[in-house]
Amino acid sequence: MTENPPARRTPPPPLEPAMPDCSVCGEITDFYDEAYRCDSCGAAWRPEDAYRDQGRWCDPDTTQCPSEIRPWPNDSRPAVRDAAFRCLHTEGHKGMHIDPYGVAYEWTDDDIARKDGAA
Repeated sequence: MTENPPARRTPPPPLEPAMPDCSVCGEITDFYDEAYRCDSCGAAWRPEDAYRDQGRWCDPDTTQCPSEIRPWPNDSRPAVRDAAFRCLHTEGHKGMHIDPYGVAYEWTDDDIARKDGAA
């Protein structure tokens, strides 16, 4: 049996940077056309601005979902009670509604009815 002579270790392969999560829906973004893009919700960010400025919509002409939630309708403080958050998705989307700040984060139309006392 022949033994191999001692050798220097082969260098490790390059790192593969992780793509950031979408700040709208939480899905992992992809990088193409010179931007981080979320195919799930249609948002995009230029790499030089991604961590300090707002992104943009890949199709800016789509209509925003009209669903709005008031998470704290029974709070005694008017500023809190009247706070409302509009869904960031496009009109007619499927699934949960989401707000831009992660306050109410996800809701359904049934949740709105319960908060309004209709259920």
